[in-house]
Amino acid sequence: TIGPLLWCTLMYAIILLIFGVFFTGGAAASLASDANQGDGELVDHWIGVQNAVFTLSMAMLGGQDWGDIYDSLGPAGWTSQFGFIVFIGFTHIALLNTVTAVFIKCAFMRFELDREFVVQQEQEEKRDYLLSVKQIFMELDEDC
Repeated sequence: TIGPLLWCTLMYAIILLIFGVFFTGGAAASLASDANQGDGELVDHWIGVQNAVFTLSMAMLGGQDWGDIYDSLGPAGWTSQFGFIVFIGFTHIALLNTVTAVFIKCAFMRFELDREFVVQQEQEEKRDYLLSVKQIFMELDEDC
């Protein structure tokens, strides 16, 4: 189960980086214009890929309200805000469902292995029982 966990973590990190670079670029372009120099939330959340990835992680995992993060992208323009809605939709519908499906599949595979083991145990017990019954009949036949 560690393999799927590593792949899911890698996929999550790549998606966060892609969206983080997109939002950092939008925020930097917005701050390049003189009108938005004083917007602290835009700088706090979106300047620097590490800040953007952290903000996206908080949005995805429930650490910060989506509305607040959406509003902080206001000075960066509607494309950044739309991109944030796409990010939330994609991560909650596609990414999290995919991760859940991977772990459910692993659990079912483990269950199948356990079920096969139980069936094998039952067959061995049945064989042992038949051998003991056969031994009893052999002993009874010798007594006659």
